[in-house]
Amino acid sequence: MPPSDGAPHAMSRSDTTAWPRVVPKTPTAPLDLDTMQNLIQQLAGQLDHEPALASAPAAIPAPAEPIARPVGGSPPPAPQATSVPPFVRGRAILAPTQPPAGSVRTSSDAPPATDRAPTPFGHLALIAEAVEARRMDVLLDPILALSDRRARHFELSVRLLTESGGIVEEAQFAPAAAGTGLLGRIDAEKLTRAADVLQRLRARGSAASLFSTVAGESLSDPGFASTFAHVLEAEEGNASRLVLTFQQAEVRNFTDAHWRAISDLSRIGLKFALASVTDLDMDFEILKRHGFDFIKLDAQVFLEGLPTPAGVVPAADICRHLAGMGLGLIVGGIVEEKDLARILGFGVLLGQGALFGGPRSVELERERRAA
Repeated sequence: MPPSDGAPHAMSRSDTTAWPRVVPKTPTAPLDLDTMQNLIQQLAGQLDHEPALASAPAAIPAPAEPIARPVGGSPPPAPQATSVPPFVRGRAILAPTQPPAGSVRTSSDAPPATDRAPTPFGHLALIAEAVEARRMDVLLDPILALSDRRARHFELSVRLLTESGGIVEEAQFAPAAAGTGLLGRIDAEKLTRAADVLQRLRARGSAASLFSTVAGESLSDPGFASTFAHVLEAEEGNASRLVLTFQQAEVRNFTDAHWRAISDLSRIGLKFALASVTDLDMDFEILKRHGFDFIKLDAQVFLEGLPTPAGVVPAADICRHLAGMGLGLIVGGIVEEKDLARILGFGVLLGQGALFGGPRSVELERERRAA
């Protein structure tokens, strides 16, 4: 890709914040039962002897070809190129590097186990077996225009099905599988299912975009990259209608290589969303220039206001702040009419949550194209 303009921008608005750095691991081969047991032992050892992480995250480099920030008008047109660039063909989007000695990958806090799903760390082998068998449910959650409650976009998520009929939700298997090589395979399968969903939406005349959460480490997984190339080549419009969603905590740990990959994907038409946002201590203008078009907030987080190094920004100002940078706000987790009324009053246009039905399981073709 073209070189950066040499003027890196700090990830955080605070000069005193030091974030741990996460380095993607080398992609792993297909996993057998013996490998599963070794992974479980290694994971248990990491949890028992977790050392402190060192080094700071990479700064966000300015895009090689800055995108003009919209001012009172339409956003800039999407890139016209639709062909898959060479960096995606047959190899990882992000070249993997070995982690520095003494560092381990950390995962976000896993939610407590429920009676519907195994404990994440205790049943890693079950997760791996479900991935190997490609047993997963696909769910679609509509993202609605709050003014008329009509679907404008959809969000795809998956849950794994164990051989005995158990269910492992995405919020549980994602932290458990981090750093094992499984997330790249799960995300690759999600992309395959996403292509099916986009085809169905096109057949119905829908122009909705499709959001899908992706782990940062998947960018270094060759299987994910190969599937990605297949999905983009299968239909010309897939790139412009896919919105890859990354967690705020993970984006803070992106390296220079991650940002180069994000910039390359943005140039071929992909859009990105920042999810699980808990504060405004980031340079959102630079995120916008890298192709991030949406910010996703939980309803209660939005209503309570977002912290910054200088104080708390109230809900009404959050809308103006993000809109001024050309970022679309999506408020999720809406469960009550009274919350919806308040959220609408602050000028939020898009939302989702249990109030509107929540995620619904969809049936797709079982015969999948090879990635």
